[in-house]
Amino acid sequence: MKRNFVFVATAIATCAILVGCGVDPQKATAALNAQGISDVTIGDHAFFGCGESDSRASEFRGTGANGKPVTGVVCSAWLKGITVRYD
Repeated sequence: MKRNFVFVATAIATCAILVGCGVDPQKATAALNAQGISDVTIGDHAFFGCGESDSRASEFRGTGANGKPVTGVVCSAWLKGITVRYD
């Protein structure tokens, strides 16, 4: 019984950690730079803005190629690349 409890507690903690994490800032910045966004700042975890299959999401701010401010969300999941969604 105690062994099952430890297993379940570990599984729940692992899921909470994976779901609660934002996107890797270096990968997100590289993806945004590839789209012409400069002066990138990766923010906190974004609770909305990504698809159901995305397990990680972070807000971002930057400067677009035209010099205007750009904001949005970068999304990712395990074994998936970065998706950029603009506000």
